[in-house]
Amino acid sequence: MLIAKEFERIGLVVDGVRDQYRSASYDPTIWKIITPNGDEVDSYKLPPMGIVEVVSKERFRIPVGLCCLAHVKTSLCNEGLLTLNTGIIDPGWNGRVSSFILNFGKDDRLLLQGGVFLRVTLHRMSSLNADDTFDLLETDPQSDRSYIAERRRNIVERFAPEFLNLQKIVKSAVAETFDKYRQLLIYYVPIGAVLLALLTFFLNFGILALVQKWVQPNDAAKSELLRASLERRNDAEDEQRRLLLERLDRLEKRLNAIGPPSAPSPQNAK
Repeated sequence: MLIAKEFERIGLVVDGVRDQYRSASYDPTIWKIITPNGDEVDSYKLPPMGIVEVVSKERFRIPVGLCCLAHVKTSLCNEGLLTLNTGIIDPGWNGRVSSFILNFGKDDRLLLQGGVFLRVTLHRMSSLNADDTFDLLETDPQSDRSYIAERRRNIVERFAPEFLNLQKIVKSAVAETFDKYRQLLIYYVPIGAVLLALLTFFLNFGILALVQKWVQPNDAAKSELLRASLERRNDAEDEQRRLLLERLDRLEKRLNAIGPPSAPSPQNAK
């Protein structure tokens, strides 16, 4: 790994800021912030479990015989921000660098243009000697327009604004399930009550018809008593059906009045 003075001697960083040089590294700063909707902004309030992509202000020109490594910035991790897709910047690259930033903290984090988001170190390829010279490849620089367009397309197609937002995902699933079963309950319970009432009516009617058909004339007194008993039973069942329908009506009004239950927090869901 080479010291930071080699960065300046080789001209590795274009538009670099002296304050961003460290003893053995350089800290790129934010130029563009690309939101999950594909918008380019200079500042962005990143919610918990939210994700954005940032593009560096600096351009990097990597000569033959050297490569760079982009590392996670430890101080950002301590603040709840994690940079993703870090790794090797190959020899011959001539352009900006970018990274996704994930907020794994519990509070919103404000990202601003000019803020540090990576640490880049410079390394000599193992097959070279210490006194070798380094020549830049004769390659055209990466177009800013095409580079940012590719970054916008990538984040819009692959990431959602609620990336890893487990609480919101669980809440949405609970609400959807509750609405589904509430609609089924409102639809099928009254139908079941009507079918039960009809079944009871026809059952009592059939019993009464059988009694009238098979009872003998000399059993007229017993038949009359049985008829009276059945009529009282019918009256009682009619009253029960009336009370059941009233309870179903109150239940339907309560279901329409309340909203879906709150989702459990991730800690309680464990």
